[in-house]
Amino acid sequence: MSTGDPFCHRCGRWFCYGGCNGETMNLRDKTIRPEPLVYEITAPTTYGELKTVLEVYLGDEFFARKFADCIDLIKKKNSDYTQGHGQHDRIAHFREAAKDLDLPMLKIWQVFVRKHWATIQKFANGGVLESEPIDGRIDDVINYMVLLAAIIEDGKTGDE
Repeated sequence: MSTGDPFCHRCGRWFCYGGCNGETMNLRDKTIRPEPLVYEITAPTTYGELKTVLEVYLGDEFFARKFADCIDLIKKKNSDYTQGHGQHDRIAHFREAAKDLDLPMLKIWQVFVRKHWATIQKFANGGVLESEPIDGRIDDVINYMVLLAAIIEDGKTGDE
């Protein structure tokens, strides 16, 4: 249906006059010819590309940088988390430690995240950090929260 507006609010093109539905209108003879809608989506491959995508998506430079830092960190620590079991089982380390120590994965997670959380608490109480900047600890805790969600989704929290 034509609205008379030269800008189409459905397809985002000028001079469409509502005749889109995946097609374009020839303005000379008013015929409609099919135009395939092709969207090429490429995943960011560098930290800079990732940060840019997140900045556009979130509209906030700080949050984009923080989430990009977290994603970059989890990519770097992937082999530690997966324990050589491929790239997709990010909780393999927790699974193996739980089995070795005969403890639920949730308890293993608590021990691991507590180290980072204790350092953040020390910083919040005016303490000086010596081994790693606070930003690194914050990134670790954010990633540990995502790992917690994976452990819970896995269903092996020890509540069975």
